[in-house]
Amino acid sequence: MPHQVATCSALQCALRLLELCRYAGLVRHSGRCIGGLRPRDIVVTNGRLLRRPAGVRDRMRHRAALRRHLRVGHDNCCHVLGVPLSTVGRLLVAWGGDEAAQFLTESVQEAVDQWSQGGWEPLTPYEMLKYEIGRRLTLEPPADLVLLQQELSQMPSTPSKSAASRRAFTWLRKRAASAPSTMR
Repeated sequence: MPHQVATCSALQCALRLLELCRYAGLVRHSGRCIGGLRPRDIVVTNGRLLRRPAGVRDRMRHRAALRRHLRVGHDNCCHVLGVPLSTVGRLLVAWGGDEAAQFLTESVQEAVDQWSQGGWEPLTPYEMLKYEIGRRLTLEPPADLVLLQQELSQMPSTPSKSAASRRAFTWLRKRAASAPSTMR
């Protein structure tokens, strides 16, 4: 029975990739990598990535994939992020299609190359990846203050009850009324 994964946007793929790399970073600190995962090994629930419970065949397949990964060796992405670049590409293709996978794989490769060159010492590899993806995509919505900025800069329609506010409102109204007459 083939496991169908719904195609999602590049932003959703990026968020899933960051979640995967956050987990892979934790595994990497213990001296391992997450190896060759396939899309059917991962379940997405409420925006979180979880490993699907493995049956006997899945455990045998996972052991064979682990031996194959160790035989081939760890690539540079494995050393930096804790997940092989082939796994990243395979998961991104399954999640968002070829175009999103190519777009985000370039970001991953750029982050790994930058980290390998050692130019970003205070940042962790995960932060570097988030920065590289954030250069190409808007990962987080604007802050509430930015959204409310238009409302804060609007002139109120009615003055408040305080005397100082009434004076300021009157001054603004008079200033606005005199503006067209001064522009000749």
